[in-house]
Amino acid sequence: MSRKNYFITGLFSIIPLAITFTIIKWLFDFFSKPGKKIINYVFPNNSVPIIENIIGFILTFLFIYLVGIIISNVLGKRLYSIFENILSKIPMVNYIYNTIKQITDTLAVSQKHAFKK
Repeated sequence: MSRKNYFITGLFSIIPLAITFTIIKWLFDFFSKPGKKIINYVFPNNSVPIIENIIGFILTFLFIYLVGIIISNVLGKRLYSIFENILSKIPMVNYIYNTIKQITDTLAVSQKHAFKK
């Protein structure tokens, strides 16, 4: 194998890890903002950023859990369907959303089969 091939192999090995890390960090930062605002409101002189991150993590977990509860019932499924219908009418958003939806659906199906074994 040549040096060029080693570089390309290493690059294609690192890219999925870097993208995954970036997405997870962005999601964590996005969902921890409400927690940071709440902590700063309740404790205005707070100088411990770890508390803000812990509250942010807890809020992220609770948000995802509540979305799961809402989407699992009949009304939530209907609202989700309406939301998807609206997204399907926006040209570029439709393409991005459908691609990500297909990926997550594929992962969810494979996870269901993995737990059955």
